[in-house]
Amino acid sequence: MQILALESATTHVSASLLRYLPETDPSTGPSADAGLAPAPASESASGASTGPASAHRRDPAAGSSTQVWQRAADLPRAASESLLELVDGVLADAGITLSEVDLLATSVGPGMFTGVRIAIATLQGLALARGCPVVGVDTLATVALGAARAFAPSENGLEVAVLMDARRDEVYTAAYRFPPGENTGGHLCESTSGQPEYALDLAARLVPVASPALSQPGRAWATIAHALGHSQAHTQADTQANKPAQATSQHDASRLPRIAVGSGIGLYPGLEPAALSDAGASLVCATCHPEAENVALLAAVLALSGKTLAMTDLEPLYLRPAVD
Repeated sequence: MQILALESATTHVSASLLRYLPETDPSTGPSADAGLAPAPASESASGASTGPASAHRRDPAAGSSTQVWQRAADLPRAASESLLELVDGVLADAGITLSEVDLLATSVGPGMFTGVRIAIATLQGLALARGCPVVGVDTLATVALGAARAFAPSENGLEVAVLMDARRDEVYTAAYRFPPGENTGGHLCESTSGQPEYALDLAARLVPVASPALSQPGRAWATIAHALGHSQAHTQADTQANKPAQATSQHDASRLPRIAVGSGIGLYPGLEPAALSDAGASLVCATCHPEAENVALLAAVLALSGKTLAMTDLEPLYLRPAVD
């Protein structure tokens, strides 16, 4: 399965190609991620230079069952031409053409109105040309997955609170949980490689706790913390009810580390890193962006569950009137 994914909900625009060999269990094999490095200009099938001059690329290591290529660029405003240049570049990097893509995916918001609209329109145009199904992914979920990939979940799992700048003194918020899994580490720590080994396994374990919402910065963290706490109480009660009395409580949901990520951190009163740490965040990171490779990973999970769409059924997630 080969998935082409787009992301332009913010000024950090990217395109990614994920190649997944389904005969290999994603929970037993590592995903292939290499470090991010400046991309030299490459040639498309037509001989044209591919990718904006500011683009960066990520290429996979050889010999892996899950391979991810990505091209990204920081642009002041999303533009369909720039996004298509990134698409051409990542297809060239992977050595394939659009006709070999099995699934198209994009984040559908929340985010910049223009960026979300361009990504969806571009994806629909590609789907019309290719004639393949599509998948739409929650933008904030891609940020949460990126955080989980950067910071290894504890033995008890991990909670991620996303606080993304929505401009006009507002933030987009959402919360997600990554339950314990076979491949989790023993504690919360920054991955030494910047990426954990089991990206597809992490994507499969993502559980939404609080849906994307538009919040005032002063109330954002309290709202998310309340939602996570309420969900924890139910999870812990279910866990206690379904396990033997003599079992230990080492996986109680109340012990989940909670990290706060997103571009809204540090921009508004109440969302300063120190304030979030004092309010209960185990770790705070303002540099996690939506990335197309995480769109592709989440799309793979949906596709393997049969949750794909026709291109005409793809709809944006707007939480306020159309103003960037």
